[in-house]
Amino acid sequence: MPIIDLKNVKSLLFVCLGNTCRSPAAEGFAKKFAREIFPPDDFAQLRIESAGLSHSFLGAQPQSIKFLKETEGEDISGHVSRAITEEMARQFDVIITMERYMKPVIATQFSNVEDLEDRIVTLKEICQDEMQPANLDIPDPYLMPDYVYYPILEEIRIYMKCFIIKWFSTRHGSQSE
Repeated sequence: MPIIDLKNVKSLLFVCLGNTCRSPAAEGFAKKFAREIFPPDDFAQLRIESAGLSHSFLGAQPQSIKFLKETEGEDISGHVSRAITEEMARQFDVIITMERYMKPVIATQFSNVEDLEDRIVTLKEICQDEMQPANLDIPDPYLMPDYVYYPILEEIRIYMKCFIIKWFSTRHGSQSE
């Protein structure tokens, strides 16, 4: 079930609650996987960023930094947390949230942004047909022990691979890898 037509999408904004655990990880995974699959000229034209509904932190949580570095060699230690703004809501082609409740929060907060509701989707919704998730939310691992935190990041990693392949295939036909 294609929720959003990815063919002309060039910019993605990943959103979680505080832009410290999930969305910085999603941004890092997306950049890594897109860099691997998109031709260099195409990748250079993509804009992949993250934000939170709020920002109470300076940067990414240590577990997110460690997990991305160890699993994919991606360094997100320089991430600076920020909150989504009206300008971001206007600029990004697609806004990908970690939980369903975030979609109406963003749409309501920026209700004067045209077609915004149609451009907000959860990460799991994008790969719903391929992955058959039990639910569409990725829980917040903030302050959770590593044995809870890391499987959540692994779930983001798996869904991100699915999404990036789907995005590439939509833009470049069914040729992948």
